[in-house]
Amino acid sequence: MIAIIGAMQAEVEGLLREMQDLQEEEILGHSYYSGRLGSHDVAVTRCGVGKVNAAICAQTMLLRFRPEVVINTGVGGSLSPQLDILDVAVATDAVQHDYDTSAIGEPNGALTLNGELVTYLPCDEGWRERLIEAARAAGVRAVPARIASGDQFISRREDKRRIVERFRAMACEMEGAAIAQTCCLAHTPCAILRAISDSTDDNHSMEFETFLERAVENSHRILRELLK
Repeated sequence: MIAIIGAMQAEVEGLLREMQDLQEEEILGHSYYSGRLGSHDVAVTRCGVGKVNAAICAQTMLLRFRPEVVINTGVGGSLSPQLDILDVAVATDAVQHDYDTSAIGEPNGALTLNGELVTYLPCDEGWRERLIEAARAAGVRAVPARIASGDQFISRREDKRRIVERFRAMACEMEGAAIAQTCCLAHTPCAILRAISDSTDDNHSMEFETFLERAVENSHRILRELLK
């Protein structure tokens, strides 16, 4: 079983249309869909935007479906000239850029995980390589990247610069690191892919509206190839 989580309806509806033997159940206000995509049993959900929604759905997926991997798919913003619009970032690791206990002497972004301070939450190397290979086969440019998550839509140039300087992240979004944290606690592999819908420029809102659909389709092309 492979679990797939997207934040927005646009990020999962194409997958749901293609699923066979589709079943739906509601748990704590979220709908979870199970069935088959390609040659794999899958569970898919739309978690909603933000880290709390993402963590709730990731834990529910882990408890209900016992997946071998949790894949977080969707769109995100570029923080690097190495990631153009419609490229896909595949996470090497993830960081919560808005988590800050530096006032008590801890590093920016560091949180307690299994009794230790951890800033960068690892993503599974094997699944990352599978996703990059699937992207290559699907004709989509994929780049290994650190992804920064926070409960903010990052649009101002100075905020992007701050995240890059502190964490050396290449893409930003609002869910991935929360899902990675949940999976780390459950000792379950996690992978994050983000199709870039807006660039490092200040035209973020216009770009997001313009490129959302095409960016989502690129992430779906990779997942289809992976699940063949």
